[in-house]
Amino acid sequence: MKKEGYIYAILATAAMGSLGVFVNYTTVNPFTLTFLRLFIPAILLTVFFIAKGVKFEKITLPTISAGIFLSLTIIFYIFSIRKTTMSLSVFLLYLGPAIAALFAFILLKEPLTKADFLSLVLAMIGLLLILRFKIELKMIGNSLSGILSGISYGLLIVANRSTKQTNTQLSSLYQFAVGSLFVFPLFILSNPDLNKIESEFITILSMAIVCGLLGIMFMIAAIKRLRAIEYGVLAYLEILFAVVFGFIFFKDAPDFYKLTGGALIVAGGFIQTLKSRR
Repeated sequence: MKKEGYIYAILATAAMGSLGVFVNYTTVNPFTLTFLRLFIPAILLTVFFIAKGVKFEKITLPTISAGIFLSLTIIFYIFSIRKTTMSLSVFLLYLGPAIAALFAFILLKEPLTKADFLSLVLAMIGLLLILRFKIELKMIGNSLSGILSGISYGLLIVANRSTKQTNTQLSSLYQFAVGSLFVFPLFILSNPDLNKIESEFITILSMAIVCGLLGIMFMIAAIKRLRAIEYGVLAYLEILFAVVFGFIFFKDAPDFYKLTGGALIVAGGFIQTLKSRR
């Protein structure tokens, strides 16, 4: 049972960490990719749950909020991958767990502990290292999408922390559905190129199934077999897979500043993971 849980966790993080590969092999705009990345799994999960006879719960406001922040996280993450690199983008994305501590303090009135403060300090030093301690508009501009993905991810964590949905699988479905509805107007306003979507549909469909559907299904299977702390730590393998895939497919080798800054950001996230599972 435990061994299966580890295998599912590795598969889940590999699936989610591969998003940048699909993003770089398509040319359709980020709003189109985000909409299809959420909409296709939502449809497939709905069919799956109906076939299984799953009883649908009433959706809660925090779950709706989580769906919106999920779509924003993906949008900014895709923009970041397109503007920078896979390694830099995933390091900035994982500012989220540390930022979540600050948002939980502000929005949920949770106390800001010493562990939270240390997590935030490590994450901010890591960010400054990635920016090479140069607070320049150009440098910040290039990394802005990645930073916004981390902020959105932090808000997603807080929203999921306060949700009252009892079924994790249904919560995932609802967040996919809400996220796709939220991004749909942006998808339409972006004037999507239907010819591009048609010509690249196999890649887009593969992205939606691998990064969306399979990633979530493997994650749920792992969570059922592992303790929360075990999966929380293993989830950081997504960063490793994203960096490895970036190097294999695009020769993206992070430099000293990115690796050191990324390591500090990951350390900050680890502290949050360990603290939340006590």
